[in-house]
Amino acid sequence: MTDSPGTTIKKFEQREHPWRGVAMQGFALMCLWLVLSGHFDFFHITTGAICVGIVLLLNARISSVQFFQGDVSEWEHLRFEHLLRFLPWLAWEIVEGSIQVASAVLHPKMPIEPAVIRFRVKLPIVGARVLFGNVITLTPGTVTLSITEDEFLIHALRRKSASTIIDGTMPRWIAQLFYDEDEQLVTSVEIIESSKEM
Repeated sequence: MTDSPGTTIKKFEQREHPWRGVAMQGFALMCLWLVLSGHFDFFHITTGAICVGIVLLLNARISSVQFFQGDVSEWEHLRFEHLLRFLPWLAWEIVEGSIQVASAVLHPKMPIEPAVIRFRVKLPIVGARVLFGNVITLTPGTVTLSITEDEFLIHALRRKSASTIIDGTMPRWIAQLFYDEDEQLVTSVEIIESSKEM
């Protein structure tokens, strides 16, 4: 396919965009709308439903394009029953991480152990890797610096901040959102920079 002489435009393959994925996206967006608006009357619910419909409609064309080999709809693989267990766990991790960071900052000696950590995690679905990187950043005390294939580079403020990542707890929670996984997910860990030995 060419747009003009000398210019070649890659023709992307189409991927399936099942209604299950669309329904789950709509449900998630509607819940987010209700939480953020804080109003549950007819006007706000109707307005939210219209906005969600517009977003899904605009996103439909992008979601149906396969940008690379193996590009699948993560929403189709998402296991809703595991999501309901994952959200409370994530909320607790955020609360616990916030307490740890606050106690370290307020402590007179400020006992922090900053480190840059590189590790590999076996998460075959791209959406799972992206979600994992975002969950790491969302949890206080850790931030994702880069993701390259299955290799993650993160910064941790304290040893405790990265403990659930290195021991495989957090990767396993992410993996269970999409598929059954019983094997070891974290295959290698390397401390690149650290003020203290972790």
